[in-house]
Amino acid sequence: MVVASTRSNARLAAYLDALMPRCRVLGIEIVVVRACDAAELPGFVRMYPAVRFVEAPEGSSVAALKAAGMAAAAGDVVGLTDDDESIAPDWLHGLVEAWFHRAHAR
Repeated sequence: MVVASTRSNARLAAYLDALMPRCRVLGIEIVVVRACDAAELPGFVRMYPAVRFVEAPEGSSVAALKAAGMAAAAGDVVGLTDDDESIAPDWLHGLVEAWFHRAHAR
């Protein structure tokens, strides 16, 4: 799951706190791409060691952040999200389930 991060540090932390348990259960990698001062990232890396953080140039567009995340992601299927979205309790499970059924219906 690629997260394009454009919001405050507090908003990103809250978003990761909500997203991480869902990704952990499903075995999904999280890649956060953030246009920020390089000094911000070490704190996030310490707080979220299971998340891969990618630094982007300041002023990068959301599209550029998502493209950088897709390039950094290891999976064959990559989900895209932003840290300003709300997470419904079952949305990620529903996405994975829909992909699985479609992939195995062929």
